[in-house]
Amino acid sequence: MNEGFLKVADRCLSQREELVNWPEWGDFVLAEGLMAATDVSGRQDYLELTRDILDLRIEALDGRRHLEAVAKPVKTPAGFTPETRITFGRSAPVIMWFGLVSPLVMLYHRLDSERYLSAAVSLAEDVANRAPRAADGAIYMHPLAPQAFVDSVYFVVPGWLSLAEVTGEERFREEAVLQLEAHMDKLRDDSGLFYHAWHEKAGQRSACLWARGNGWMAMALATICETRPEGDALRQRAVPLLQRQVAALLPLQDRSGLWHTVLDDPSTYLESSCAAAFALAIAKGVRCGVLSPELRLVADRAWQAVQDYVSPDGDFTGVSGGTLPGDAAHYDSIPVGVERFGTGIYLLAGTELR
Repeated sequence: MNEGFLKVADRCLSQREELVNWPEWGDFVLAEGLMAATDVSGRQDYLELTRDILDLRIEALDGRRHLEAVAKPVKTPAGFTPETRITFGRSAPVIMWFGLVSPLVMLYHRLDSERYLSAAVSLAEDVANRAPRAADGAIYMHPLAPQAFVDSVYFVVPGWLSLAEVTGEERFREEAVLQLEAHMDKLRDDSGLFYHAWHEKAGQRSACLWARGNGWMAMALATICETRPEGDALRQRAVPLLQRQVAALLPLQDRSGLWHTVLDDPSTYLESSCAAAFALAIAKGVRCGVLSPELRLVADRAWQAVQDYVSPDGDFTGVSGGTLPGDAAHYDSIPVGVERFGTGIYLLAGTELR
């Protein structure tokens, strides 16, 4: 197993108090990554940390515990928003909690506890009732921007599909299909790549092909290919979408193995989390038989490249911070560092490319 992978997972253990007690929106993918780390390493301490994180989130969302969340500064075209603290709960913006459906279902499978399944169902129902949406049903995930973001597809589709599978309730599958199709209609470029956001009032897409947004989409499509049976209509929809997206990514990969934060603008910086996401999606697509075997070399190059971003302490660095849409100069000005969602993507990629 990759040394950097265990170093990053162990770094999370050393940050237990902060990770458990201070919610961030990226907790959901970090929890997915930690559970995947348990699956491949057999280390139960990663699963225990995941359980502690999700237990406290459930208590706060049910109103039984007061938790404050830090809303980090976000770079907008007009400048940075101030760092603020908000109460973590169902009245908080949906970006803070709607991604938790997926890891709650995952934890239910691992611990066989109805508590986690009930929490997942409750959150999914709240999304149906609370989430602001476009006219066609696409969820607006960010309180600062009433727009349909490409990120939302990964936040919703895998979790709602797994919830439909375990409950047998078609309404959850219908929501997953709705989010996939609504975002496809708005954000897919003729090349097969995806724009960051759709501005409902302006009736137009944002300007750039943002790399991590494409990473979220690739992860979602690869997960559909992995989890749905061959004859499933949603899988048949996802396969050519993933194939065409990956084909468009190939000529844009830098010689380092990374991609630029604006995919088709080599003047913008190279970014680590998108490379981990693409490595994960491509390797998974190859394993599932929907991508050509030789593409595994592309994933391996990307995975090898991101190892340079694992610090001696086990931080996964080089991750662009929370990002709203803008022009290429805006994306290139987003600070890079360590982010929970980036760590989660790295751990998920590591389980696939070990």
